[in-house]
Amino acid sequence: MQLTSLQINFGKISDFTALASFTTGTLLLLLGLTCKGFDLIFFIGYFFVIIAFLFNLSLLLISLSLLFIYWKNWKFYLIRILILCANIPVTLLYLYIIFK
Repeated sequence: MQLTSLQINFGKISDFTALASFTTGTLLLLLGLTCKGFDLIFFIGYFFVIIAFLFNLSLLLISLSLLFIYWKNWKFYLIRILILCANIPVTLLYLYIIFK
């Protein structure tokens, strides 16, 4: 089945969001580790994790819904889901580094 432009645009948004979350989280972690004693960075990072989690979760739920609605395009949606889920272990690792 052919993908519609709406589905392709959703895929681009989903991929961009996952990459932006990873990049921003990594930059906040590196900035926080290099600027010891600067608690504002960790405060911003804490809220970033919450906001990114909620936003990525909503995209994940939409992707799961679209996977079941457009099951003939299962590869397309499964790739989007895996890209979004790739941030989970990275986030857990970053939280471990911060709170250890």
